[in-house]
Amino acid sequence: MMNPNIVRKKIARSSLLKQLRSTNWNRDECLTGYLKPFCGLEHLSIKSAPDVLEQTFPAFDQLARQSDTGAILLWSAPQLHLVVPPLPVQETHLFLEWRIDPLIDLLTSNPLIGVVLIRLGRYAIGVYEGGNLIASKTDRRYVKGRHRAGGSSANRFARIRLRQVDELMKEVCREVFAKFGPFEGKLEHLYFGGERLTVHKFREECTYLSTFASLVRKRILDIRHPNQDALRKLPAKLFDSDIYTVEY
Repeated sequence: MMNPNIVRKKIARSSLLKQLRSTNWNRDECLTGYLKPFCGLEHLSIKSAPDVLEQTFPAFDQLARQSDTGAILLWSAPQLHLVVPPLPVQETHLFLEWRIDPLIDLLTSNPLIGVVLIRLGRYAIGVYEGGNLIASKTDRRYVKGRHRAGGSSANRFARIRLRQVDELMKEVCREVFAKFGPFEGKLEHLYFGGERLTVHKFREECTYLSTFASLVRKRILDIRHPNQDALRKLPAKLFDSDIYTVEY
């Protein structure tokens, strides 16, 4: 057998559902494995793994261990896929048959999701029920760009900029409290997006976020302009999956 090549593809929820439901899968030689977040393939206890899985085990195992939403192993000879879903797998289980109903149920669920998008000067906050935006707030707050010159003027400029950044962080934290407060105990997932360093600073400074610490997903959403239009379009990204396919 030739050495397999693993190809990664980001796939929209609708496209993945169509593929799962319409493809003519081989149901005679198959298995389906569900892994909870951060679980390696050994948790499936596969006693007689197909050759293609033996060859790709280290790569797939690492992907599964790193995923905070878990992974789904799909083998239908000769095809082998690993799906990293947008929402967490709830139970680790190996089926020695073709069993995709749990994956379809996961992809078609409608959880309550909180989103905070932030860049210096602009932010957007949203609460979604499935793909529907049910609460939101967007606004701008001016933050000076970096000053390249030296001297006392640069120091004064830096102090002003730090104050503006601090004011932005406090404002966004207040708005997160206002929008997420009614959903405390109900939110199931929390995503951040925007500029990575700004997101990191905000998470450090907004102590209210500790309320949702266990709900935070690792993925930082790549949003260049946090605004109402970004919130409106966001469900298409929230429910994307990564699918790793073995090719020969």
